[in-house]
Amino acid sequence: MTHEKQHTKVLCMGELLWDMIPTGKMVGGAPFNVAYHLNKLGVSARVLTRIGNDMDGVELVDFLTQHKIDSSLVQVDKEQPTSKVEVYYDDTHSVKYDIVYPTAWDYLELPKPAELVEDVDYLVFGSLIFRHAVARDTMVQILERSKGTRIFDVNLRAPHFSKEGIFQILGYTDILKLNEDELALISDWLGQGSRSVSDQTDHLLEAFGINELVLTLGAKGAMHKSREAGETYFCQAQKVEVVDTIGSGDSFLAAFIASKVQDRPMREALHFASVLAAFVTSQKGGCPIYTQTDLNYFEWHNAVL
Repeated sequence: MTHEKQHTKVLCMGELLWDMIPTGKMVGGAPFNVAYHLNKLGVSARVLTRIGNDMDGVELVDFLTQHKIDSSLVQVDKEQPTSKVEVYYDDTHSVKYDIVYPTAWDYLELPKPAELVEDVDYLVFGSLIFRHAVARDTMVQILERSKGTRIFDVNLRAPHFSKEGIFQILGYTDILKLNEDELALISDWLGQGSRSVSDQTDHLLEAFGINELVLTLGAKGAMHKSREAGETYFCQAQKVEVVDTIGSGDSFLAAFIASKVQDRPMREALHFASVLAAFVTSQKGGCPIYTQTDLNYFEWHNAVL
């Protein structure tokens, strides 16, 4: 596709890769997962990433085309390979990742013309894309240029992050999404480890001037906190028989963003996000095929259990 000038609702920036799971390979990468679900939910989302000049890269672009996801900002690197991640399960059935370094997306460049990343309502990114100096410099340029709302999904993957690096990214963040473990670690870094979750989240918002925070709590649900409005909302998790947890947090974020775009009330937004995350958890992989009817049935079925 050509790099035409166009308005973008959501730009998801970062890793696009192959998850090498025991039963085969699946398209993955948190920013891509968010874009996939946003497009499923009727919100225009583009992916800014970089792949290798290889068959794995060709197959990724084919997948984007097949699912009608805009691939015009997918860059091709002539030297670095397309990213692959070894996915496995530990003794507690939690998903673990072995992420190869470096790969093509570590060399992400500023799109040309740079205006392509400026006319965007929401920018979505995680911590992985900041692990290499080249991509980190690109991301900083984008975050400083763009007038859109900057959404940071922390998504920590050891050893690909540092305290200093995370603090730098938090300084650019308008909306922060993280889980309990990530909140605990960042709060420890800030000297707030012994305080309550409510105090920790308040301190985090104030320390970095962040407007909103979304905290996922697994089976306990999720919480949204607004610094400016001074409001906190909770939602319960949906009952679900877990197939795997790959991409569940990404789908939660996508539904939350879609609700923001569609001006849904916060309580409704959190509920919808919990429904989609639970549905994805009940399916294989982070990007199952589904329709709104499938989600409606899933929600109804859960409600009557």
